[in-house]
Amino acid sequence: MRQIGTLPTSTDPRVFGDYLLSLGVTSRAIQTAEGWAIWVHDEDKVERARSEFQAYEKEPEDPRYASAGSLAEEARREETRRHKQYRENVRDMSGQFDRLNLHRRPLTIGLMAVCIAVYLAQQVSPGASGWLFDTLGFFSHRAVGAVPAENLAAGLEDIHSGQVWRLITPIFLHGGIVHLAFNMWALYVLGTVVEYTRGTRTLAILTLISALTSNVGQYLYVLNFYHQLVPWVGISGVVYAVFGYLWMKSRFEPEQGIRLHPASVRLMILWLLLGFTGIGGLRMANGAHVVGLIVGMLFGLAGF
Repeated sequence: MRQIGTLPTSTDPRVFGDYLLSLGVTSRAIQTAEGWAIWVHDEDKVERARSEFQAYEKEPEDPRYASAGSLAEEARREETRRHKQYRENVRDMSGQFDRLNLHRRPLTIGLMAVCIAVYLAQQVSPGASGWLFDTLGFFSHRAVGAVPAENLAAGLEDIHSGQVWRLITPIFLHGGIVHLAFNMWALYVLGTVVEYTRGTRTLAILTLISALTSNVGQYLYVLNFYHQLVPWVGISGVVYAVFGYLWMKSRFEPEQGIRLHPASVRLMILWLLLGFTGIGGLRMANGAHVVGLIVGMLFGLAGF
């Protein structure tokens, strides 16, 4: 909030305040020894408000200021309606994360159960692990290795042969207990918010599309940046899609009652960027993360 000027004590500050509000600029008048100090809430609108203030000082009797009252009142009613809708949409999530509550978040729990079950099956024996990776990976073991960068179809033979599940199923594989735990925690928190606020159908569509696009994105990433077919695993592309969706909803549709703490946003973005550094031998599915994030953001911006 920033002060743009001071009006004389004899002036009714509501007239100019209503005019600003009719332009979409919210303000506050505070009485001081010098007069009415006019403060504007939105930093991005300070310059315009200051210009309007200077014009008002020169011609305070201009009819446009007196006629702005009705527009300002309409803006106030709309704001009241938005606040009411926001209060209706906000869910009290306290205590909800302490129990599974399958009825309210069936898909979130279902995805977690499949990922955990597959990981446990991977631990049965090296043979079982190899079979799962060979069956659920984007391409089978025989495709792994160096390929010409221009050969985009190098790892698509299995999919072309009818094994279309490979477009989705890499999300159920995980490379270790830490990898699994981090993804399950993020999916549990973010997926729950989507199911509680937007419904299971929304999460299902977002999961399906982001799984497909993030896997294809990662395939193109390894082909063009690694110049060889390197397998990848994990549901983090979907997690970033859900994060991107909630991020856009919280920013541009706050009346939906979806809120993400700024620290959570910073953590997710930092983790994404760290994947490109390779610090400590860290190797992540960067292509899947970026594509998933973009898909989720587009869904959020589209009002889905």
